[in-house]
Amino acid sequence: QFLVMALRGAGLDESEYKGVCEGVTGEEWFAGFLQTAIDNGFLAGYETAELNGNIKREDVAVLVDRILGLEECEIELNFEDSANIADSKIDSVKKIYSAGIMEGYTDNTFKPANNLTRAEAVVIISRVTGSKEAADEK
Repeated sequence: QFLVMALRGAGLDESEYKGVCEGVTGEEWFAGFLQTAIDNGFLAGYETAELNGNIKREDVAVLVDRILGLEECEIELNFEDSANIADSKIDSVKKIYSAGIMEGYTDNTFKPANNLTRAEAVVIISRVTGSKEAADEK
């Protein structure tokens, strides 16, 4: 669900499903958006099984970064649990944090392995939509 919302929020359309994922027939409501994500390389490194269900906060950072094509940044993350963010995902976390799309918690943690909540998803999608509109104005 998050993938579809993020793609829609960024203004991307669904594609015709090409039958490239095991277990996805093309009749599913999300199949066209799954194809859009695959075609654009947004899901590189992820298995289809990982996409059905909960999504971790650090994976949301990667997905949103790839969808929006955020600029590199050289900020230092000062979360108490920054060391728990996967090395392969730290740059995406820095970018989405710097862009104001995702934040940490009041206890100064990011909780990268926590599943994204629906409330967090709504806030992120709202910010993704705002980022897309701001980019369109440039």
